[in-house]
Amino acid sequence: MENPHILVLPFPVQGHIMPLMELSQTLATHGCNITFVNIETNHRLIAAAVSDDDVGLNPRIRLAFVPGKEESFMKIGEVITRSKLEDLIRQIENGDDDDDHHHHGPITGFVVDDAMGWALALGLEMGIKTAVFTPYPALTLFIISNIQKLIDDGIIDEEGNPLKETVEFSPTLPAFNVKDFIWRRFETAAVQKSIFNLFKDGMETAKLAQWTIINTSRSIEPAALSLVPQARAIGPLISTNRLGSLMHAELDASLKWLDQQPPNSVIYASFGSTTIFSHDQFHHLAIGLELTNMPFLWVIRPGSVNGSELDYPEGFLDRVGSRGKVVRWAPQEKVLGHPSVACFFTHCGWNSTIEAVSNGVPLVCWPYFGEQFMNQSYICNVWRVGLGFERKDEEIVSKEEIKEKIETLVSDKSFKDRALELKESTLASVKENGSSNKNLLDFIEWVRN
Repeated sequence: MENPHILVLPFPVQGHIMPLMELSQTLATHGCNITFVNIETNHRLIAAAVSDDDVGLNPRIRLAFVPGKEESFMKIGEVITRSKLEDLIRQIENGDDDDDHHHHGPITGFVVDDAMGWALALGLEMGIKTAVFTPYPALTLFIISNIQKLIDDGIIDEEGNPLKETVEFSPTLPAFNVKDFIWRRFETAAVQKSIFNLFKDGMETAKLAQWTIINTSRSIEPAALSLVPQARAIGPLISTNRLGSLMHAELDASLKWLDQQPPNSVIYASFGSTTIFSHDQFHHLAIGLELTNMPFLWVIRPGSVNGSELDYPEGFLDRVGSRGKVVRWAPQEKVLGHPSVACFFTHCGWNSTIEAVSNGVPLVCWPYFGEQFMNQSYICNVWRVGLGFERKDEEIVSKEEIKEKIETLVSDKSFKDRALELKESTLASVKENGSSNKNLLDFIEWVRN
Protein backbone atom coordinates (compact mmCIF):
# COMPACT_ATOMS: atom_id res chain seq x y z
CA MET A 1 0.00 0.00 0.00
CA GLU A 2 0.98 3.65 -0.14
CA ASN A 3 2.74 5.09 2.86
CA PRO A 4 0.32 5.28 5.77
CA HIS A 5 -0.47 8.73 7.17
CA ILE A 6 -0.78 8.71 10.95
CA LEU A 7 -2.17 11.52 13.06
CA VAL A 8 -0.36 11.54 16.43
CA LEU A 9 -2.11 13.30 19.31
CA PRO A 10 -0.22 13.73 22.60
CA PHE A 11 -1.63 15.18 25.80
CA PRO A 12 0.07 18.57 25.31
CA VAL A 13 2.66 18.59 28.11
CA GLN A 14 6.36 17.85 27.81
CA GLY A 15 6.37 14.44 29.55
CA HIS A 16 3.75 13.16 27.09
CA ILE A 17 5.08 14.91 23.97
CA MET A 18 8.63 13.55 24.20
CA PRO A 19 7.91 9.79 24.04
CA LEU A 20 5.27 10.26 21.33
CA MET A 21 7.70 12.35 19.28
CA GLU A 22 10.24 9.55 19.75
CA LEU A 23 7.65 7.01 18.51
CA SER A 24 6.84 9.31 15.56
CA GLN A 25 10.52 9.43 14.61
CA THR A 26 10.61 5.63 14.62
CA LEU A 27 7.40 5.31 12.55
CA ALA A 28 8.79 7.86 10.09
CA THR A 29 12.01 5.91 9.59
CA HIS A 30 9.77 2.96 8.66
CA GLY A 31 8.08 4.99 5.91
CA CYS A 32 5.03 6.35 7.75
CA ASN A 33 3.94 9.94 7.19
CA ILE A 34 3.12 11.66 10.48
CA THR A 35 1.07 14.71 11.38
CA PHE A 36 1.98 15.58 14.98
CA VAL A 37 -0.76 17.67 16.60
CA ASN A 38 -0.08 20.06 19.45
CA ILE A 39 -1.27 23.23 21.11
CA GLU A 40 0.15 26.44 19.69
CA THR A 41 2.67 27.28 22.46
CA ASN A 42 4.34 23.82 22.33
CA HIS A 43 4.17 23.81 18.55
CA ARG A 44 6.15 27.06 18.40
CA LEU A 45 8.78 25.75 20.85
CA ILE A 46 9.27 22.57 18.84
CA ALA A 47 9.20 24.34 15.48
CA ALA A 48 11.88 26.77 16.72
CA ALA A 49 14.05 23.92 18.00
CA VAL A 50 13.61 21.96 14.78
CA SER A 51 14.69 24.90 12.65
CA ASP A 52 18.18 24.53 14.17
CA ASP A 53 18.94 21.69 11.80
CA ASP A 54 20.93 19.65 14.31
CA VAL A 55 17.77 18.29 15.94
CA GLY A 56 17.06 16.14 12.94
CA LEU A 57 13.29 15.86 12.76
CA ASN A 58 12.46 13.28 10.11
CA PRO A 59 11.08 15.07 7.01
CA ARG A 60 8.07 12.72 7.05
CA ILE A 61 6.90 14.34 10.28
CA ARG A 62 4.73 17.39 9.86
CA LEU A 63 3.96 19.57 12.88
CA ALA A 64 0.43 20.94 13.20
CA PHE A 65 -1.47 22.73 15.95
CA VAL A 66 -4.96 23.69 16.98
CA PRO A 67 -5.46 27.37 17.81
CA GLY A 68 -6.26 28.51 21.33
CA LYS A 69 -4.56 29.53 24.57
CA GLU A 70 -4.23 27.26 27.58
CA GLU A 71 -5.28 28.81 30.91
CA SER A 72 -3.42 26.55 33.29
CA PHE A 73 -1.63 23.22 33.52
CA MET A 74 -4.88 21.47 34.47
CA LYS A 75 -6.84 22.98 31.59
CA ILE A 76 -4.15 22.39 29.00
CA GLY A 77 -5.73 19.26 27.50
CA GLU A 78 -9.04 21.07 26.97
CA VAL A 79 -7.53 23.37 24.34
CA ILE A 80 -7.75 20.52 21.83
CA THR A 81 -11.46 19.88 21.26
CA ARG A 82 -13.22 17.52 18.94
CA SER A 83 -14.44 20.31 16.65
CA LYS A 84 -10.95 21.87 16.38
CA LEU A 85 -9.47 18.47 15.61
CA GLU A 86 -12.13 17.85 12.92
CA ASP A 87 -11.32 21.25 11.36
CA LEU A 88 -7.63 20.43 11.33
CA ILE A 89 -8.23 17.02 9.73
CA ARG A 90 -10.37 18.65 7.03
CA GLN A 91 -7.57 21.12 6.27
CA ILE A 92 -5.00 18.34 6.13
CA GLU A 93 -7.11 16.14 3.86
CA ASN A 94 -7.87 19.02 1.48
CA GLY A 95 -4.15 19.67 1.35
CA ASP A 96 -4.68 23.39 1.87
CA ASP A 97 -2.09 23.61 4.62
CA ASP A 98 0.56 22.13 2.35
CA ASP A 99 3.03 24.84 1.60
CA ASP A 100 6.33 23.19 0.83
CA HIS A 101 5.76 19.62 2.05
CA HIS A 102 5.02 16.69 -0.15
CA HIS A 103 1.36 15.94 0.31
CA HIS A 104 0.79 13.30 2.98
CA GLY A 105 -2.56 12.19 1.55
CA PRO A 106 -5.61 11.19 3.60
CA ILE A 107 -5.17 10.12 7.22
CA THR A 108 -5.16 6.34 7.60
CA GLY A 109 -4.63 6.04 11.35
CA PHE A 110 -4.62 7.71 14.77
CA VAL A 111 -2.14 7.20 17.58
CA VAL A 112 -3.65 8.92 20.60
CA ASP A 113 -2.24 9.57 24.07
CA ASP A 114 -4.43 7.76 26.57
CA ALA A 115 -5.31 11.04 28.30
CA MET A 116 -6.83 12.12 24.94
CA GLY A 117 -8.81 8.90 24.54
CA TRP A 118 -11.96 10.74 23.42
CA ALA A 119 -10.34 11.20 19.99
CA LEU A 120 -10.52 7.44 19.31
CA ALA A 121 -14.26 7.68 18.70
CA LEU A 122 -13.55 10.14 15.90
CA GLY A 123 -11.04 7.74 14.34
CA LEU A 124 -13.57 4.92 14.46
CA GLU A 125 -16.20 7.07 12.75
CA MET A 126 -13.66 7.83 10.03
CA GLY A 127 -13.13 4.08 9.65
CA ILE A 128 -9.36 4.31 10.20
CA LYS A 129 -6.90 2.39 12.39
CA THR A 130 -6.78 3.52 15.98
CA ALA A 131 -4.15 2.94 18.63
CA VAL A 132 -3.80 4.29 22.14
CA PHE A 133 -0.41 5.17 23.58
CA THR A 134 0.31 4.99 27.33
CA PRO A 135 3.17 7.24 28.44
CA TYR A 136 3.27 5.89 32.00
CA PRO A 137 3.98 2.48 33.51
CA ALA A 138 1.89 -0.66 33.08
CA LEU A 139 1.17 -0.53 36.80
CA THR A 140 -0.58 2.84 36.42
CA LEU A 141 -2.40 1.62 33.31
CA PHE A 142 -3.61 -1.38 35.31
CA ILE A 143 -4.97 0.85 38.08
CA ILE A 144 -6.75 3.31 35.81
CA SER A 145 -8.19 0.64 33.56
CA ASN A 146 -9.64 -1.11 36.62
CA ILE A 147 -11.25 1.87 38.33
CA GLN A 148 -14.69 0.25 38.26
CA LYS A 149 -13.34 -2.96 39.72
CA LEU A 150 -11.49 -1.03 42.46
CA ILE A 151 -14.82 0.60 43.33
CA ASP A 152 -16.66 -2.75 43.29
CA ASP A 153 -13.97 -4.35 45.48
CA GLY A 154 -14.30 -1.58 48.07
CA ILE A 155 -10.75 -0.28 47.61
CA ILE A 156 -11.88 3.21 46.56
CA ASP A 157 -15.27 4.96 46.62
CA GLU A 158 -17.17 6.34 43.61
CA GLU A 159 -15.12 9.53 43.76
CA GLY A 160 -11.76 7.75 43.86
CA ASN A 161 -11.10 8.27 47.59
CA PRO A 162 -9.23 5.44 49.39
CA LEU A 163 -11.32 3.04 51.50
CA LYS A 164 -8.33 0.81 52.26
CA GLU A 165 -4.77 1.72 53.10
CA THR A 166 -2.84 -0.71 50.91
CA VAL A 167 -3.67 -3.09 48.10
CA GLU A 168 -1.82 -6.04 46.61
CA PHE A 169 -2.26 -6.63 42.88
CA SER A 170 -0.04 -9.64 42.37
CA PRO A 171 2.03 -12.00 44.52
CA THR A 172 5.15 -10.79 42.69
CA LEU A 173 4.55 -7.11 43.49
CA PRO A 174 4.72 -5.40 46.89
CA ALA A 175 1.60 -3.88 48.45
CA PHE A 176 0.94 -0.34 47.19
CA ASN A 177 -0.48 2.62 49.08
CA VAL A 178 -3.96 3.48 47.82
CA LYS A 179 -3.25 7.14 48.56
CA ASP A 180 -0.48 6.96 45.91
CA PHE A 181 -2.92 6.18 43.07
CA ILE A 182 -2.22 8.65 40.28
CA TRP A 183 -5.34 10.85 40.71
CA ARG A 184 -4.86 11.11 44.51
CA ARG A 185 -1.51 12.79 44.08
CA PHE A 186 -2.71 16.18 42.87
CA GLU A 187 -2.95 19.32 44.97
CA THR A 188 -6.66 19.90 45.58
CA ALA A 189 -9.73 17.73 45.95
CA ALA A 190 -11.28 19.43 42.92
CA VAL A 191 -8.31 18.59 40.71
CA GLN A 192 -8.17 15.02 42.07
CA LYS A 193 -11.79 14.60 41.14
CA SER A 194 -11.41 15.96 37.62
CA ILE A 195 -8.33 13.77 36.96
CA PHE A 196 -10.20 10.76 38.36
CA ASN A 197 -13.13 11.40 36.03
CA LEU A 198 -10.82 11.99 33.07
CA PHE A 199 -9.29 8.54 33.62
CA LYS A 200 -12.59 6.85 34.35
CA ASP A 201 -14.16 8.11 31.11
CA GLY A 202 -10.96 7.88 29.13
CA MET A 203 -10.45 4.23 29.98
CA GLU A 204 -13.88 3.35 28.65
CA THR A 205 -12.98 4.99 25.33
CA ALA A 206 -9.49 3.47 25.29
CA LYS A 207 -11.14 0.05 25.06
CA LEU A 208 -12.20 1.08 21.54
CA ALA A 209 -8.59 1.13 20.36
CA GLN A 210 -7.38 -1.68 18.14
CA TRP A 211 -3.93 -1.49 19.74
CA THR A 212 -2.64 -0.35 23.11
CA ILE A 213 1.08 0.39 23.14
CA ILE A 214 2.97 1.36 26.26
CA ASN A 215 6.28 3.01 27.05
CA THR A 216 7.72 0.29 29.26
CA SER A 217 9.46 -3.05 28.86
CA ARG A 218 9.22 -6.61 30.07
CA SER A 219 12.55 -6.23 31.84
CA ILE A 220 11.27 -3.50 34.16
CA GLU A 221 7.60 -4.45 34.60
CA PRO A 222 7.10 -8.19 34.10
CA ALA A 223 4.41 -8.55 36.77
CA ALA A 224 2.40 -5.43 35.90
CA LEU A 225 2.47 -6.19 32.17
CA SER A 226 0.92 -9.58 32.80
CA LEU A 227 -1.98 -7.71 34.49
CA VAL A 228 -2.67 -5.65 31.34
CA PRO A 229 -2.56 -8.24 28.54
CA GLN A 230 -4.09 -5.74 26.08
CA ALA A 231 -0.97 -3.55 26.27
CA ARG A 232 2.11 -4.21 24.18
CA ALA A 233 5.36 -2.88 25.68
CA ILE A 234 7.45 -1.01 23.09
CA GLY A 235 9.75 0.93 25.43
CA PRO A 236 11.78 2.46 26.67
CA LEU A 237 11.33 5.07 23.93
CA ILE A 238 14.39 7.20 24.42
CA SER A 239 16.34 9.11 21.84
CA THR A 240 19.80 8.90 23.41
CA ASN A 241 21.01 11.47 20.96
CA ARG A 242 18.24 12.72 18.77
CA LEU A 243 15.68 14.86 20.50
CA GLY A 244 17.36 15.94 23.68
CA SER A 245 17.09 19.57 22.71
CA LEU A 246 13.61 19.59 21.27
CA MET A 247 11.93 21.78 23.85
CA HIS A 248 14.98 23.92 24.68
CA ALA A 249 17.80 24.85 22.42
CA GLU A 250 20.30 25.62 25.18
CA LEU A 251 23.89 24.59 24.57
CA ASP A 252 25.53 21.80 26.44
CA ALA A 253 27.66 23.68 28.93
CA SER A 254 26.64 20.89 31.33
CA LEU A 255 28.44 18.22 29.33
CA LYS A 256 31.66 20.24 29.15
CA TRP A 257 31.51 20.68 32.92
CA LEU A 258 30.83 16.94 33.44
CA ASP A 259 33.88 16.10 31.31
CA GLN A 260 36.02 17.79 33.96
CA GLN A 261 34.65 15.73 36.90
CA PRO A 262 36.02 12.35 38.07
CA PRO A 263 34.13 9.20 36.99
CA ASN A 264 31.12 8.28 39.10
CA SER A 265 31.35 11.39 41.31
CA VAL A 266 28.54 13.77 40.39
CA ILE A 267 25.02 14.20 41.80
CA TYR A 268 22.67 15.11 38.93
CA ALA A 269 19.61 16.87 40.40
CA SER A 270 16.61 17.66 38.21
CA PHE A 271 12.93 17.63 39.06
CA GLY A 272 11.03 17.66 35.77
CA SER A 273 8.86 20.22 34.07
CA THR A 274 6.21 20.76 36.77
CA THR A 275 7.64 20.36 40.30
CA ILE A 276 7.42 23.47 42.48
CA PHE A 277 9.32 23.90 45.77
CA SER A 278 8.53 26.19 48.67
CA HIS A 279 11.18 28.76 49.47
CA ASP A 280 12.21 26.90 52.67
CA GLN A 281 12.39 23.57 50.92
CA PHE A 282 14.55 25.07 48.19
CA HIS A 283 17.01 26.27 50.84
CA HIS A 284 17.17 22.83 52.49
CA LEU A 285 17.75 21.29 49.09
CA ALA A 286 20.62 23.68 48.29
CA ILE A 287 22.37 23.18 51.65
CA GLY A 288 21.75 19.41 51.49
CA LEU A 289 23.62 19.27 48.16
CA GLU A 290 26.38 21.46 49.57
CA LEU A 291 26.83 19.26 52.67
CA THR A 292 27.59 16.14 50.61
CA ASN A 293 30.86 17.75 49.46
CA MET A 294 30.25 16.01 46.11
CA PRO A 295 30.23 17.80 42.76
CA PHE A 296 26.65 18.42 41.59
CA LEU A 297 24.84 19.48 38.42
CA TRP A 298 21.53 21.03 39.43
CA VAL A 299 18.80 21.96 36.95
CA ILE A 300 16.61 24.75 38.29
CA ARG A 301 13.73 25.39 35.94
CA PRO A 302 12.54 29.01 35.85
CA GLY A 303 9.44 29.26 38.04
CA SER A 304 10.17 26.14 40.08
CA VAL A 305 10.43 27.97 43.38
CA ASN A 306 7.04 29.07 44.61
CA GLY A 307 6.23 32.74 44.19
CA SER A 308 9.76 34.03 44.56
CA GLU A 309 12.81 35.03 42.66
CA LEU A 310 15.62 32.54 43.09
CA ASP A 311 17.49 33.50 46.20
CA TYR A 312 20.05 30.98 47.32
CA PRO A 313 21.00 30.55 50.97
CA GLU A 314 23.49 33.25 51.99
CA GLY A 315 26.95 32.59 50.58
CA PHE A 316 25.87 29.30 48.93
CA LEU A 317 27.20 30.00 45.42
CA ASP A 318 30.52 31.29 46.76
CA ARG A 319 31.02 28.28 49.02
CA VAL A 320 30.27 25.65 46.38
CA GLY A 321 32.20 27.53 43.67
CA SER A 322 32.95 25.35 40.64
CA ARG A 323 32.04 22.17 42.54
CA GLY A 324 28.38 22.92 41.83
CA LYS A 325 26.95 23.83 38.45
CA VAL A 326 23.45 25.29 38.30
CA VAL A 327 21.70 25.41 34.90
CA ARG A 328 18.17 26.18 33.68
CA TRP A 329 18.07 23.12 31.45
CA ALA A 330 20.31 20.15 30.67
CA PRO A 331 20.28 17.49 27.91
CA GLN A 332 19.09 14.87 30.37
CA GLU A 333 19.65 11.64 28.45
CA LYS A 334 23.21 12.68 27.59
CA VAL A 335 23.84 13.68 31.20
CA LEU A 336 22.56 10.35 32.53
CA GLY A 337 24.79 8.52 30.07
CA HIS A 338 27.87 10.47 31.18
CA PRO A 339 30.47 8.42 33.11
CA SER A 340 30.92 11.18 35.74
CA VAL A 341 27.34 10.85 37.04
CA ALA A 342 27.03 8.84 40.26
CA CYS A 343 23.33 9.28 41.03
CA PHE A 344 20.16 11.02 39.86
CA PHE A 345 18.19 13.11 42.37
CA THR A 346 14.76 13.08 40.70
CA HIS A 347 11.00 13.66 40.90
CA CYS A 348 10.52 10.11 39.50
CA GLY A 349 8.56 11.08 36.39
CA TRP A 350 8.27 7.99 34.20
CA ASN A 351 10.44 9.33 31.36
CA SER A 352 13.19 10.29 33.82
CA THR A 353 12.85 6.94 35.60
CA ILE A 354 13.30 4.86 32.45
CA GLU A 355 16.12 7.10 31.20
CA ALA A 356 17.95 6.45 34.50
CA VAL A 357 17.26 2.71 34.26
CA SER A 358 18.52 2.64 30.66
CA ASN A 359 21.76 4.25 31.79
CA GLY A 360 22.30 2.19 34.96
CA VAL A 361 22.12 5.23 37.27
CA PRO A 362 20.87 4.82 40.89
CA LEU A 363 18.19 7.28 42.07
CA VAL A 364 17.36 9.47 45.05
CA CYS A 365 13.57 9.82 44.90
CA TRP A 366 11.56 12.97 45.52
CA PRO A 367 8.16 12.43 43.86
CA TYR A 368 5.94 15.46 43.40
CA PHE A 369 2.61 14.42 41.88
CA GLY A 370 0.65 12.01 39.70
CA GLU A 371 2.13 8.55 39.20
CA GLN A 372 5.55 9.57 40.55
CA PHE A 373 4.83 8.08 44.00
CA MET A 374 4.08 4.67 42.47
CA ASN A 375 7.28 4.97 40.41
CA GLN A 376 9.20 5.60 43.63
CA SER A 377 7.80 2.36 44.99
CA TYR A 378 9.18 0.53 41.95
CA ILE A 379 12.58 2.20 42.26
CA CYS A 380 12.98 1.55 46.00
CA ASN A 381 10.98 -1.64 46.68
CA VAL A 382 10.89 -3.61 43.42
CA TRP A 383 14.11 -2.87 41.52
CA ARG A 384 15.96 -1.66 44.66
CA VAL A 385 18.02 0.86 42.69
CA GLY A 386 17.21 3.93 44.80
CA LEU A 387 16.24 5.49 48.11
CA GLY A 388 13.37 7.79 49.11
CA PHE A 389 12.76 10.10 52.07
CA GLU A 390 10.72 9.48 55.20
CA ARG A 391 8.42 12.35 54.54
CA LYS A 392 4.92 13.19 55.70
CA ASP A 393 2.87 14.94 53.07
CA GLU A 394 3.45 18.59 53.94
CA GLU A 395 6.71 18.15 55.77
CA ILE A 396 9.96 19.72 54.68
CA VAL A 397 12.73 17.26 53.85
CA SER A 398 15.70 18.46 55.91
CA LYS A 399 19.15 19.25 54.59
CA GLU A 400 20.56 16.56 56.93
CA GLU A 401 18.30 13.86 55.49
CA ILE A 402 19.16 14.94 51.94
CA LYS A 403 22.88 14.67 52.67
CA GLU A 404 22.45 11.33 54.45
CA LYS A 405 20.34 9.69 51.70
CA ILE A 406 22.67 10.72 48.90
CA GLU A 407 25.73 9.51 50.85
CA THR A 408 24.10 6.17 51.70
CA LEU A 409 23.12 5.61 48.06
CA VAL A 410 26.51 6.37 46.53
CA SER A 411 28.57 4.57 49.17
CA ASP A 412 26.62 1.30 48.91
CA LYS A 413 27.83 -0.40 45.74
CA SER A 414 24.89 -2.82 45.61
CA PHE A 415 22.57 -0.06 44.29
CA LYS A 416 24.87 0.57 41.33
CA ASP A 417 25.27 -3.17 40.70
CA ARG A 418 21.52 -3.71 40.54
CA ALA A 419 21.12 -0.60 38.36
CA LEU A 420 23.67 -1.97 35.88
CA GLU A 421 21.90 -5.36 35.76
CA LEU A 422 18.59 -3.64 35.08
CA LYS A 423 20.24 -1.53 32.38
CA GLU A 424 21.54 -4.66 30.60
CA SER A 425 18.16 -6.43 30.56
CA THR A 426 16.34 -3.24 29.52
CA LEU A 427 18.66 -2.45 26.64
CA ALA A 428 18.35 -6.08 25.52
CA SER A 429 14.57 -5.63 25.21
CA VAL A 430 14.91 -2.84 22.63
CA LYS A 431 17.66 -4.54 20.61
CA GLU A 432 16.98 -6.87 17.71
CA ASN A 433 14.86 -9.86 18.87
CA GLY A 434 14.16 -8.14 22.20
CA SER A 435 10.54 -8.20 23.39
CA SER A 436 9.92 -4.44 23.00
CA ASN A 437 11.59 -4.40 19.61
CA LYS A 438 9.39 -7.27 18.36
CA ASN A 439 6.23 -5.56 19.62
CA LEU A 440 7.25 -2.32 17.93
CA LEU A 441 7.88 -4.06 14.61
CA ASP A 442 4.52 -5.87 14.87
CA PHE A 443 2.85 -2.54 15.50
CA ILE A 444 4.57 -0.92 12.49
CA GLU A 445 3.55 -3.87 10.35
CA TRP A 446 -0.09 -3.41 11.42
CA VAL A 447 0.06 0.35 10.75
CA ARG A 448 1.49 -0.23 7.28
CA ASN A 449 -0.85 -2.98 6.06
